[in-house]
Amino acid sequence: LEAGLTRLGHVLLEVLLAPRHLAFFRLVIGESRRFPILGKIWHENGPDVARAVITDFLDRHRDDPRFARGLDVPALASVFHDLIAGGHIVKAAERLLYPSPAHWNVMVSLCTVSLPLMIT
Repeated sequence: LEAGLTRLGHVLLEVLLAPRHLAFFRLVIGESRRFPILGKIWHENGPDVARAVITDFLDRHRDDPRFARGLDVPALASVFHDLIAGGHIVKAAERLLYPSPAHWNVMVSLCTVSLPLMIT
């Protein structure tokens, strides 16, 4: 479980913080007010897809004894996604902060360690 979450966290950060994605993110944010459908389409094909991948991964690990019965896996996947993505994409898009690989490792490790604490 932890190894898979760590991998998912790193891949998510690699995608979100890629220069091409940041440029597209800036464009979507800048134009979504005038073209709301743009933001909707981006959300459906970006964050929603990422959350679905994480949900699928967590669903495949439901037999893990740390999972509580009746756990809301999509909500847990959203929490994991948002902890990883959070303000980092906004700060990077605003060119205020671009996390170093060492920072990525710490952040993903914290999220990976904290997720099982949320499910027990």
